[in-house]
Amino acid sequence: MDSIESCSRCSAAIQPGSRFCAGCGREIKTRQLRSERRSLTFLFFDLVDSIGLSQRLDPEDLVELLKSYQSVCRDSVTLYEGRVTQFLGDGVVAFFGYPIAHEDDEVRATRAALRVIDDIKVVNQGIGKRLGVELHVRVGLHTGEAVVGELGPSGSYQLFAVGENVNLAARIQGAAAPDTVVVSLSTAKQIEGHFQIEALDPQSLKGFGAMIELFRVVAATGARTKLEAAARGQLTPRVGREREMAVIASSWAEVQKGASRILFVRGEAGIGKSRLIHDFKQSALATGAEVFECFCSRLTDRTALAPIVEMLNALVSKRVGDEPAARSNTTASSRRPVSCRTVPRLDIAPADSGRSSSDRR
Repeated sequence: MDSIESCSRCSAAIQPGSRFCAGCGREIKTRQLRSERRSLTFLFFDLVDSIGLSQRLDPEDLVELLKSYQSVCRDSVTLYEGRVTQFLGDGVVAFFGYPIAHEDDEVRATRAALRVIDDIKVVNQGIGKRLGVELHVRVGLHTGEAVVGELGPSGSYQLFAVGENVNLAARIQGAAAPDTVVVSLSTAKQIEGHFQIEALDPQSLKGFGAMIELFRVVAATGARTKLEAAARGQLTPRVGREREMAVIASSWAEVQKGASRILFVRGEAGIGKSRLIHDFKQSALATGAEVFECFCSRLTDRTALAPIVEMLNALVSKRVGDEPAARSNTTASSRRPVSCRTVPRLDIAPADSGRSSSDRR
């Protein structure tokens, strides 16, 4: 039975199908519900042994614990610009790709899932330790088409996704072991290179006739772009750009003689800037040089000096591990002034352009 709406002007009850309010005569405007077909990445989170928790805990303590668990899921999904659509007690449903779509939604969703696994450990050290229990979560991901839009009875519309792929994501979650993230083949193809993944035995999932290929996400590889992810496999040979590589090589030769140089590489999107820098970095590493990389990301645009912090963390962890005292001492001893007197600029032009590729000033 549909819920009864009330008039926003006089609070009188509005019967379903009414065009005017019986109390004040205000015209009732019917809300048009929107829906559309989208390619989405679905996440299903499930709390392991929630029935056992309900038997061991006082209801008020259980509610507090569930709120902490739900907050972890919501905060992680929101951080990577996904959308939580349902809280089902011990389950949480979310998706990426609507209303905002990103080219790396599958990667974002996987990062959110791994973050939940890590943050639940913090909950266990806090409220979990106080209550004498530990939370464990299983996560399933699947990428596919669905119809997404507002559904629900009159006056209580919610955002839902509907379709076979939604159900498949739920079944994949059920096949995951505690504290693991399991993804489908369609998701695995999109995150390959960004994460270490391990193939599992194909499984027969309830409601699906064919055997489903599943993969466990082991850990992030550290790749931050599609190029870095692809470079963990086999890149196609670079064609052309000898002139640009010569400019970079010349600047690098001057640096090796003691000079300080800053080289800006710029050009249209997709023209090959990242590949150019990647190839130079590999050639520098081959000579024994040490490379320090800073990377800007929309995911850290609200964090002060995030590229510098991430670069220093990676550098110090590589040298001394993760001990806080050692990290602090190494960072402090690494500070020294650097003077850069000349600033070359390398303009990357289309291959058929006759424009000059470099301009020193």
